[in-house]
Formats: sequence, structure tokens, C-alpha cells
Amino acid sequence: MSSFFNNIKEDLIFLVLQFKGNRISSDRYLLCFLMNFRTFRQIILQSKLGKVGKNIEIDSSVTLVGTKNIEIGDNVSLSHQTFLSARSGSAAAQGKIIIGNNVSFAPNVFVVSGKHKFTSKHASPSEHPVIYNNVSIGNGAYIGAGAIILPGVKIGKGAVVGAGSIVTKNVGEYSIVASPRAVKLKDYR
Repeated sequence: MSSFFNNIKEDLIFLVLQFKGNRISSDRYLLCFLMNFRTFRQIILQSKLGKVGKNIEIDSSVTLVGTKNIEIGDNVSLSHQTFLSARSGSAAAQGKIIIGNNVSFAPNVFVVSGKHKFTSKHASPSEHPVIYNNVSIGNGAYIGAGAIILPGVKIGKGAVVGAGSIVTKNVGEYSIVASPRAVKLKDYR
């Protein structure tokens, strides 16, 4: 019986340590287990994210980096293996990922708010400065499986990003973009 309580004690210590970081990822097993319970999920998200709405569905395999700079609206679904990487550290003016209301992410979506600025061919990649720009995903948008959204992109209200698209430019409201270069196909309203 004492080993049972020791295990609970260790799990609680592990859980407390998870709240000290600026990251939620699938390698944090207990944290991910607790995310399966609606009450714990809301508590964890409210303590970690810059802003979080109601009725959020986040799969346990989702990775969130720079959580204080991630804002999620109401009725948002982040499917499995989604990766959001905002500027790490305290809240910042640049480098945020802002997701509106009623947004759905299919599996394996990658959203990043920072990129390296290569300034010298003699420097290693880690020596180049990182430039941060906000990423904004408007209300009612749908992001298809395997899409990649790069820094500085604004995806408009109701927009659809097709599977496998690499989004480097803004997407207008109610637009559908697809292909590896995210070419605009048409407006549907």
C-alpha cells in the first residue's frame, strides 16, 4: 500500500514540474493523461496558454511550444500530431499564434511563428538570429492535414487550407488554398 502512495506522490511531483515549463507535449505522459478529462484539460490550458476559450478539443499527441504566446478561441479542435510553436518565454508582441473561434485543425498540422534569418554563409544555422512574426487564423477556418503555416501569415475568416499546403502568404476570407504552394483556387462567397 505504501508503494501506491509513493507512486501517487511521484506522479504529483511530476505534474507540478510540468507547470513550470513553457511547453506541453506528448512526452509528458501524466499531463497528457489528465488532458483527457475535461476539467483537468481546462485547468491545464488556462494555466499554460496566453488565452483559451471554451469547448477546446486538443488531442493528447499535440505539441505546444511557447504556450504563453498561444491564444485559442472558443470551439477549437486540434487533431493528433499537430505542432504549434510560438515565441518561447514571457508574453511578446511578436511571435504569437492566435487562433479564432470555431477553427478545426486536421492531423499533422505545423504552425510556427519564428524563422531563422540567414545573414552569413560562414555562420552555422544556430548562429543566425530568429525573426518572429505573429500567425493569425480567423474564425471558422479549416486547416487540412499536413498543412504548414509559416510566420507572419494571416488566414482569413472561413478560409480553407487544403491538405499538404505550405502557406507563406496571407489567405483571404472564405478562400480555399491548396497545393504545396497554397495557390488560391477561388472565393466561395
